[in-house]
Amino acid sequence: MTAKIMAGFHPETFVTGGLMLDDCVAKWDDVKFEMFTYKNSDITIPSLGITFVNPDTSEVLDRQNYSCGSKDDWLPEPDGSGMAYIGGGSKSGFTDNCNFALFMAALVNAGFPEDTLRELEDIRGLTGTVTHIIGVPQRDRDGTPRMRKSKEGKDFPVLLFLPDRVDALPGEKTTSGKAKKSTAKTAVGKAKASGAGKKDAKEPAQGDDEVDRACTEVLLAILAKAGDEGISRGKIPTEVLAGHSGHPLRTKLLNRIYSEDFLADSVGALARFSDVFEEAKANPWVFEDGVVTAG
Repeated sequence: MTAKIMAGFHPETFVTGGLMLDDCVAKWDDVKFEMFTYKNSDITIPSLGITFVNPDTSEVLDRQNYSCGSKDDWLPEPDGSGMAYIGGGSKSGFTDNCNFALFMAALVNAGFPEDTLRELEDIRGLTGTVTHIIGVPQRDRDGTPRMRKSKEGKDFPVLLFLPDRVDALPGEKTTSGKAKKSTAKTAVGKAKASGAGKKDAKEPAQGDDEVDRACTEVLLAILAKAGDEGISRGKIPTEVLAGHSGHPLRTKLLNRIYSEDFLADSVGALARFSDVFEEAKANPWVFEDGVVTAG
């Protein structure tokens, strides 16, 4: 009998290949892998399902399903705890461009402890996580935003709802904005203390510089277009896709450019690349209360 191949949940194991939730804090409930059929369609896919609820009232906000690939390759465990590979080939993990992979990569970028994901054997263990959620436009293979028509015939982007801040780990509680901010920092600290930075240490520093240089250049262009009012952090990915979808570092740029640590370090970023951004160095951008404005 062929041994069952189970997929890992940490982004490093991935292989290449209703109600708006935008800008809200939500608690994860009923987290599990399940087969999902698209509305008004006969297309069924293996997915991660999460019911997002109001952390204070437990009111259901929405349930989202994040595709994991083809139903010919993946089959959820009956209890929803994991996903088994049934494709018969040599695939060892989820492709890194499926929506589940993008969701988990965003979770790590938001500060969820990486070692917890490496050791996670049951995806249901993420139930109880509290995160801030933003809507990021989904892209077609050519990089252009995926659009859909409203009942009025207007085009609007199809959003993928991703975490951009961890307010509480499973079992923890949040009672105020101050507590949420503190918890998120603690989560980042745990990830670093547990060795999460080892993977980054193996990568050439030039790779990080290349991405940050691209982020700096694109952000300055976005701010020049935005004017005095600036731009909210959650809208930055939309602007990247609208004006820079053909960028050779598009995927890495999208994951980095709206991260809080990058946006909060304008002085450092501009100093590192002063050879290119000498003029901007004297007037670094300002990131405050979720809004980025030109210096």
